[in-house]
Amino acid sequence: MRQTIHFKLFATVAMCSIFIIGASGFIVGASARVSKAPKAMKGSKSSKDGKNSKGMWYEDDFVVNLVPKFKIKDGMTEQFMAVVPDFFDLVKANEQDTCVHYGFVGPTEDGYIICREGYTSAEGVTFHLDNVGDVLNKALQYADIVELQVQGPPEELEKLKGPLAVFGPTYYPLSEGSFRSKSS
Repeated sequence: MRQTIHFKLFATVAMCSIFIIGASGFIVGASARVSKAPKAMKGSKSSKDGKNSKGMWYEDDFVVNLVPKFKIKDGMTEQFMAVVPDFFDLVKANEQDTCVHYGFVGPTEDGYIICREGYTSAEGVTFHLDNVGDVLNKALQYADIVELQVQGPPEELEKLKGPLAVFGPTYYPLSEGSFRSKSS
């Protein structure tokens, strides 16, 4: 019986993270202190310059993200969703040099839909707004923008404060040292 208790105690301690207060003042688990780099993807070899055999590398993140959150008006989901392909068509046709990603998420059961959009610069954002302005005005017949997040390099966010003021956005400056991966 005594061996069973000791084994259970050992197993419990071995499976739990040991928490300590780190230099930052936050609780740090053992897994955070003993972290390892993730294994490379099967069939790829990493090198010291950040490239691997699949042609991936890491670069500074410069993307300006817009995240408008729409609340679809009661009974207008079908009409709003019918406008979404018009956004896609305009972006694909006219923004290949400035748009990094573009898509909609939702709608949720309670009538929210989010657009996830990223651009190479503040100028890319303003070009986008000019490009889709008529379609956006049509969409706003069926939904309201209830929140707008603008995320990106601080100098790019500054350029957008005037053009986006009408939407009352919240600006989130990108932290120095942020990066993204890119295929070559």
